Amino acid sequence: GIRFCAQSARSLIVIRLPHGSTGNIRSKHGEHQRADIREILPACGFVRERKEAGPRGEWVQYWRRMA
Repeated sequence: GIRFCAQSARSLIVIRLPHGSTGNIRSKHGEHQRADIREILPACGFVRERKEAGPRGEWVQYWRRMA
């Protein structure tokens, strides 16, 4: 799913993660299927522009495509 987002986005991806999350996203299809946004998005040409706490304590990350 993260790779699809990266391929579909023109310049910006905004991701909200629960408080305490490391950036690993588990698939609902199995515990063994994981995706780490900190590895996938840079490999797809994105850099994390900023990270901030959201209104409910979640992390909000802004990833921008490198020019």
